[in-house]
Amino acid sequence: DKDTETLLDDFLLTYTVFMTTDDLCQALLRHYCAKNHQDKDEIIDVPCRKQKVLHVVSQWTSLYKDWLHEEEQLKQFLKTIYRNVLDDVYEYPILEKDLKEFQKLLGMHRRHTVDEY
Repeated sequence: DKDTETLLDDFLLTYTVFMTTDDLCQALLRHYCAKNHQDKDEIIDVPCRKQKVLHVVSQWTSLYKDWLHEEEQLKQFLKTIYRNVLDDVYEYPILEKDLKEFQKLLGMHRRHTVDEY
């Protein structure tokens, strides 16, 4: 919904006031990798949470696409998230669409840094 997107954009534009980029990367990885296997309802929540994290990453990369190719820690973060999504697609097929979008994001990112790969 539009209000949620506005809040997300506001957060992504101002997060550096209250946390470092590394802190944000670590928080996103923690949320993406967290497992809730206590009951069936929480198992259903796992792919939804993963999709939400990927949405935040997608928005973040679209807001800062020109800056991403300069930050080594962000490149490492994107590679790590990508590997996690690749590992999860088999268990959570619903992530297939997110994987394809993420591949496009990385493809766009790589065009700026061809000599580094």
